[in-house]
Amino acid sequence: MMQFTPYGVAAVVGGVVGKKMYQLFTKIERTVTPLVPIPGVRLVRDAIVEERPIILAAEEIPLDNRFGNKVLVSEHEFVRTATIALSMARDQNNTKGFKASWWPILEGLAQEEVRKTLGVELNTQITRRVKVVFSTDPGHLVRYRVVWKQDSRRGLLEVNAGGGMYAVPYLVTFGLSHAIESIAGEVLHGETLR
Repeated sequence: MMQFTPYGVAAVVGGVVGKKMYQLFTKIERTVTPLVPIPGVRLVRDAIVEERPIILAAEEIPLDNRFGNKVLVSEHEFVRTATIALSMARDQNNTKGFKASWWPILEGLAQEEVRKTLGVELNTQITRRVKVVFSTDPGHLVRYRVVWKQDSRRGLLEVNAGGGMYAVPYLVTFGLSHAIESIAGEVLHGETLR
């Protein structure tokens, strides 16, 4: 009889612990809110409105060789960084009735569409470095301009969400390029001719 006493004690302890665990889990189960299914948000079409470069910055370098008798040469290094970015407008006219909980889903769909169509990775930075040698003949004043540009695409994402159709405006900026322009102004006898 003495041999069965430890088993009896273990059974009683196990029963008490089991009952407490059951009460705890049923209490937790009653307080957990069931998951509410999110209505489908589906990208129907990406309607491109406009594609064009936008100017990020312009840097001017004037070379004044009006009173020189040799070619004036100047070397410069330029560095510019731009971010590949997507922004979507929460325009009340186009998105009235579009629930706030749908925005993260739509943003994910839009980012995937941009990656697929443009082949770019959003929220990354591009840095360009360029060395340029400028020169101006004697008797001349020349202004050089380095213009930094980024490509842009404006469009409308046509979205089906919760049974309704919405048009969400967006802008994506990507790439980084530069152009060099010169604006000459000859100077003779102290007067500028343009």
